[in-house]
Amino acid sequence: MQKPHTSVYVCLAVLSLLLAAALAVKGVRSEEVSADLSSRGVRAEATVVAVVHQIEDIEPSGGTRQWTDVTVAFTDAQGSRVRATREGSDSAKVGDKFRIVYDPQDPARVGWGTAVDEGGLDWISAAMSLLACVVALAAVFRDVRRRKTGTGRNSVSSGSRG
Repeated sequence: MQKPHTSVYVCLAVLSLLLAAALAVKGVRSEEVSADLSSRGVRAEATVVAVVHQIEDIEPSGGTRQWTDVTVAFTDAQGSRVRATREGSDSAKVGDKFRIVYDPQDPARVGWGTAVDEGGLDWISAAMSLLACVVALAAVFRDVRRRKTGTGRNSVSSGSRG
C-alpha cells in the first residue's frame, strides 16, 4: 500500500487549521451570547410548549447524532408572547415551568439551566482539529526529513582515495 504524498498531509493540516479557527470563532460567539445574557438578561418564567427529539444520520461514518429541541413560551417585559427554541434536556416535558434569562433587545435569545451551551463543544472540537493539524504537520516534517536523509545515503562519492 502506497503512503500518501506530503501534499496530502499539507492539505489536511491546512483544512484542520481552518476548521479549528472556525470552531474557535463559533465558541467565542457562543460565550459572548452567554455573557450578554448573564450581564443584561431579563429573568422570566417560561413554559415548555414543545419537545422534539431529533436524530440525524452522520455521513459517511454511518452513525447518528441525537438531540432534543425544547421550545419555551414566555411573556417579555413589553407584554409580548415569545417562543424560543434551544437544544435542551431530553427529560423536558410539555407543561414544565422554569426560569429563563432572555435578551431584552432580542427576546428569542434565551438561556436556561438545562439548555445546551455549545460553546464548550466548539472549543473541544477546535482542540481536536488543532491536534489533527499537529499530526498532519508531524507527518510532513517526517517525510521531509526522510527525503533529506535518504538523499544523503544514496549519493555516490566521486572523489579518489589515496
